[in-house]
Amino acid sequence: MSKTGRMIKSIRTAKGLTQTELAKKMGGYPVQFICAIESGRSNLPLKKIKALAKAFDVPERWIINFIVDDYFEKLKKVLK
Repeated sequence: MSKTGRMIKSIRTAKGLTQTELAKKMGGYPVQFICAIESGRSNLPLKKIKALAKAFDVPERWIINFIVDDYFEKLKKVLK
């Protein structure tokens, strides 16, 4: 699971949302979309940041910071 996926799952569960509810709040995406991101099988598309931030009621920049941190962690592993 990626850092971004863990963050999304953690906030989702803290807010008492199911994956299905989050998918609906983000504009009706398939629940598989949320599952794939939380599990790390897929990355959060940049064009979905705004919808996720709105669904969680957090600033977009906050989510972007998690994505950037996650990317740098992966980059460090590759460069070792």
